[in-house]
Formats: sequence, structure tokens, C-alpha cells
Amino acid sequence: MAMHRLFKSVLQGTPFNLYGDGSKVRDFTYVSDVVAANLCAAMADVTPGVVMNIAGGSGCSMAELIEIVADLAGGRPVIDQAPDADGDVERTGGDTSLAQTLLGWQPRIDLRTGLSRQLDWVANA
Repeated sequence: MAMHRLFKSVLQGTPFNLYGDGSKVRDFTYVSDVVAANLCAAMADVTPGVVMNIAGGSGCSMAELIEIVADLAGGRPVIDQAPDADGDVERTGGDTSLAQTLLGWQPRIDLRTGLSRQLDWVANA
């Protein structure tokens, strides 16, 4: 949802709430990669209940993300900076090695490509 709000901020001038200084790192996963992982899991001969991480492998800070969005959209989002949110962690991400081993799955859409596709979708919605 952060991506959608960021693009709306650039395209429509609505504020984007940034909690903290932008140094928090997040790992973003494009939706088609999640769908592909689910399809692989549905077809795989894997013991029921096995838990695997599905992640994009594209960790970047929120400040870096804002710069990529600004570059793609050709404008700056309106940032409404707020203090760190209670309980917010410094970094998120997932180890996808088990999904690669058991399902033969790996993410295919890099962050910039996924953001470009989402920008097209938001701009034309």
C-alpha cells in the first residue's frame, strides 16, 4: 500500500506519511511473484504445513524508495514526516532459500520494474 500512496502523492499531490527518517529498510515483493510462488506451491509435492518465506529480495530504505518513485514518476511526493511508529522494526525481509529448494521458485520482478508497472497502473486507473 505504501507504493500506491507514494504514486498518488506524486501524481495528485496528496501527502505521504513517512514515519522516521527514511532509513528503515523494507523488502518489497511484486504481486506476480507472489502469485507464481502460490502456483508453484499448489503443484509441488511438499509436506503440508511447511512454512516458506516469499520475498522480493529487493530491500531498500524508504528514502531510497522515495527517490526511485520520484525518478520514475518525474516528480517529488509530498512527504509528511512523522516520528517513528511504535514497534516499527529497522529492517524487514525474508530468506527465500527454502522456497527455491522445495518449489524451484525465485522472485523475477526487480523493484524498479515492479514500481514502473505499478506507476503505469496507478496513472491509468
